[in-house]
Amino acid sequence: MDSQAVHYCYHLKPSRFALGFQFLCLFFMLTLIYFTMGIWLSMGCFIIAYLSLIFFRRRNSAYKLEQLDYQFWSIQYQSSQKIQHVKIERFIDHGVYIAVNFEDKKLMPFIIWQDQITQYQWKSLKTRCKF
Repeated sequence: MDSQAVHYCYHLKPSRFALGFQFLCLFFMLTLIYFTMGIWLSMGCFIIAYLSLIFFRRRNSAYKLEQLDYQFWSIQYQSSQKIQHVKIERFIDHGVYIAVNFEDKKLMPFIIWQDQITQYQWKSLKTRCKF
């Protein structure tokens, strides 16, 4: 892949950071519930939290993000072959992940974690956030 294409096309892999972050938050919440409410309520909350974690992990996640024009991008999701054309409002850098916000408020923003793309592409994306 040439260096010019690296800045315009991002193939996203599944993120281990996202899964670890979700489990860490779940662990802290359940620990707090256990110490404040007791064992039975914490077991019930664990079951609900585990089911919701499974449900939210099955959501559509972006597979490929490619720039067409300055703000116009194409997104391909894992669950479908259909490519969606969107206008990205901005990229927000949060350190280990970058949030992508769309101009169309009906579309859910999504997160690109650092381990989903190569280091070279990550630096390119972080530079894009500064502009």
